[in-house]
Amino acid sequence: MTLAQKTSKCLAVFFASLLVSRVIAAPLNWQIDKTFASGDVVLGSFTYDADINSFSDIDVTYTESGVTHRLSVCSRSCSARRLLFASELAEGAPAIDFILQSGELTNAGGTKDSSSGAYSGRCSAQTCENLSISKAENFDQPFSVIASGGAGSEGPKTPPYSGTSYIDSGWIDQDDVNRFKNLSRVADQQTTMFDRRTNDWITVSALSYEASFHGTPHKVYFRLNPEFSGAQTDQLALIWAEILGKTPIALIEGLGDFHLQPGEGAAGGNAFTDPTHVLIHAESGQGYINGGYAEDIIIHELGHANFQALQDDADWIEAQQADACFISTYAADNPTREDLAESLAPYLMIKYRPTRVSPTDRALIENCIPHRMEVFDRWFLSMDTSFADWDLPPAQELFNRLFAGIASVRGSSSGTLTAERPATALTLRSPKLHMSCETHLAPNFVSVLATNNEQVPAQDFSEQK
Repeated sequence: MTLAQKTSKCLAVFFASLLVSRVIAAPLNWQIDKTFASGDVVLGSFTYDADINSFSDIDVTYTESGVTHRLSVCSRSCSARRLLFASELAEGAPAIDFILQSGELTNAGGTKDSSSGAYSGRCSAQTCENLSISKAENFDQPFSVIASGGAGSEGPKTPPYSGTSYIDSGWIDQDDVNRFKNLSRVADQQTTMFDRRTNDWITVSALSYEASFHGTPHKVYFRLNPEFSGAQTDQLALIWAEILGKTPIALIEGLGDFHLQPGEGAAGGNAFTDPTHVLIHAESGQGYINGGYAEDIIIHELGHANFQALQDDADWIEAQQADACFISTYAADNPTREDLAESLAPYLMIKYRPTRVSPTDRALIENCIPHRMEVFDRWFLSMDTSFADWDLPPAQELFNRLFAGIASVRGSSSGTLTAERPATALTLRSPKLHMSCETHLAPNFVSVLATNNEQVPAQDFSEQK
């Protein structure tokens, strides 16, 4: 081996070791989720960087005797072996204190236990370095803190969810801002729609409605199979226009048509038709509504309609490879078809409705898909989009709930229909960019057929569930 080769090999090993060191040094998010024999509960998460002995992002609740305390700060006594969390650094503030028995917290992750005892009480001084004990317990079972992702993990981790449309129906509230404005009956339109009852595309003269939304000139067209009839069509279109209005306006602006079919069948979304569309079968859709997950389902399908052409984008592929896991088994089983749409709702939950996400769900999501979330950040930034209206201050939420009003309907499918929601709930943001389908199309994108073997019309791509 020549001197130059030896030097090159030495430098390669040196820089590789730096990279390994860099990976191992990454701080981890640790989860606490434990109910003790006494009935007391500690639940939440925190981030710890072993290199600098630093705690951050502390989001822990401690419930004792039915009273819940939110603990968000760590005292000066906190270390890799001692967790002393308090609601604030003030004398008399609620706090918990326990010692880890099975080793220090490290950036390599793992599970650490505290089996000798834990204490709850009040900070004895402003610095909260010790507690004035009000309660002490020796627990029969270990108190565990677990690192669920990040450096030091051995291979991909098990997806935390089976499907992300069913994580928590409460993160979108029935009284949240609704952007839906009005719905008008328009001329029937020859429309090619996918019908899961026959697992094929059909072309029909679709009963059609034009939906408008506060804060954007963009229109979405509801296309109904003519098997529907009478006032049923008016009501069905209105119901789903209202549901669509609860989703982010930027995603609505990326949608062209909303297809409604009779009977049962999985929801769908498609970025490769012109215009883009989502699909709902009425009977299955009613089940989503009854279960409280209709908006979640629509957000998933809007993920397909807005972003599916970017599933093979280099940034997304790199994020998939860098993240600890797929967010759901559905995404893991369909990595080139469902991963992006499955990751969208968890991203929106963390970024724009953080106060409605449990500490456990937050830790699971942030540890599983942090790099995918960064990609979404960049994509939404490129859309010049902010969802500030999704996290309104309480006073604004109260105002909206008092004055949002009830949508009114006039006419029928045989004449002119107008359904309108007052604009009083729409006060914080107006959109800055009208997106078209072409914005997202990747000319070299290769179609991936859905698992249901749908046959796609010429120049179109398969319906995504």
